[in-house]
Amino acid sequence: MYKILIFNDKQGDEISFKYYDIFSEKIYDITEKIEFVPNQIPDYANPQILSAFCKPIEQVTGLLPVNGRENLNATFDLFWQPSPNTTYYKLYLWEEGTTEPSNPLYSNIYSTTARVYNLKYGQLYRWKVGSVNDCSSVESSVQTFRIRQLPDLTVTEVIAPPTTVSGTDFTVSYTIKNSGIGNTAGSTWYDALFVSSDANLSGDDILLSNTANSGQLEPNISHTKSQAVSLPIDYSGNYFFIVKTDYYNSVAELSETNNEKVTSAATAVTLKTLPDILVKDIQPGAINVNPGDSITVNWKVENKGGTTAIGGWSERISIVPVLGTKIAISPNTEYRDSLTSGSTVNRTRKIKIPDIPKFSGPATIEVELIPFPQLLEYAADKANNKAESSSQIILAELLNLNILTTSVVENTPYPVRCIVSRSGVFSAALVVNISATVPGQVIIPATVTIPAGQSSVTFDLSTINNTTLEGPRTLSITASASGFNNSVKEITIIDDEIPSLFAYLSKSSPTEGEVIDLVI
Repeated sequence: MYKILIFNDKQGDEISFKYYDIFSEKIYDITEKIEFVPNQIPDYANPQILSAFCKPIEQVTGLLPVNGRENLNATFDLFWQPSPNTTYYKLYLWEEGTTEPSNPLYSNIYSTTARVYNLKYGQLYRWKVGSVNDCSSVESSVQTFRIRQLPDLTVTEVIAPPTTVSGTDFTVSYTIKNSGIGNTAGSTWYDALFVSSDANLSGDDILLSNTANSGQLEPNISHTKSQAVSLPIDYSGNYFFIVKTDYYNSVAELSETNNEKVTSAATAVTLKTLPDILVKDIQPGAINVNPGDSITVNWKVENKGGTTAIGGWSERISIVPVLGTKIAISPNTEYRDSLTSGSTVNRTRKIKIPDIPKFSGPATIEVELIPFPQLLEYAADKANNKAESSSQIILAELLNLNILTTSVVENTPYPVRCIVSRSGVFSAALVVNISATVPGQVIIPATVTIPAGQSSVTFDLSTINNTTLEGPRTLSITASASGFNNSVKEITIIDDEIPSLFAYLSKSSPTEGEVIDLVI
């Protein structure tokens, strides 16, 4: 008999109960509900009898994978349908031939799926699911599944030609066999083909191809593949070819140590005959030049290699000063024709010296041949693709005066912007003298200084406004400095005075027929 003290102040409320059995640690539901009556004195002699019951629980159904399923992966998900009145589930899993465990693999599963990991390949497993609520439990029937058997990929043969030429396509064939018990289960793996100077795969070997295999390979089945490959152009000597299957270990196998195979004999590789183009006899068309001048450059290209040069090349011309930074002349020229072995072609181009080169004095002309991709040369033969002229050009130091307008009105309130630039080396400051041919017309500084490290400086030219009728007049502005050629530019000053005409008669009131004078 239990006494229950309830505090409430509402008439008519109903009270429901659960019964906890401390001996079995189970919780039962109570069928009856009691109407609450405040301050009611219980009748202990006639207690109310309550009925405890357990909510019915059923076995789970729809277990997946289906009973007896074969060829499953070592890690996968188990599923089942929910059972009514279940609080949580338990998963039991054991190997065939071992005792059924009393403790589950997983307990307190609150969903209807569980993942199992790293099961044994080829092993048969038994499993069941237990359903549990507060007062009862029930287990499903036992089902079985088997983890798939493993394959074993091996390379049984690698065949390469006994001889080949560097830089030329040839075929290597190889055979892959599944020597294992199971198939590859749809996994994609890669077959890597290497060339090696010995019969052992090492870090200095070159990967020639890496081919994907997506088809399923059954036990004791082989397939043969052929790969068109070529060796680097500078390879010569004896080389082996090694195939490593499952290169990235993407297929679980019985053994990972038997995936390589090497050709039974070395392949003799001879160097491919290639052209060798060289530039020579570079001649500038002038010796003494100024910044901004154009000169013609002539040179020859010879193919001294053993075969025709096919594919052509581009030609980059540069000015290489004795003191200063090399200047590349854009754009490059191109030669697209073939050049047979032993032949020479004459080439010419007119180039423009930059207006403000950062050097002065002697310089050579450099021509560099840049082969297009189709024209292959050995690396050791590329040094003669570039050469300099044996004779030099002499670049003068030059000033350049730029007046930003050719004419200006005498009374303009705004000064004219002028720029003095220099060629040559800019390491030191340069004092430049500024002068005008006609005095009294403009205001300009007597000197300006181009700072060290700079190529130019600006100054203002202002007009002098007067009342004299002079008309337009052109004057020359000269920039000069020691060691530099002068630069002279003209500007026209437009007069703002307008000429006036005056006229009068010799008599203001003449009579009819009288002759008078008009003076202008």
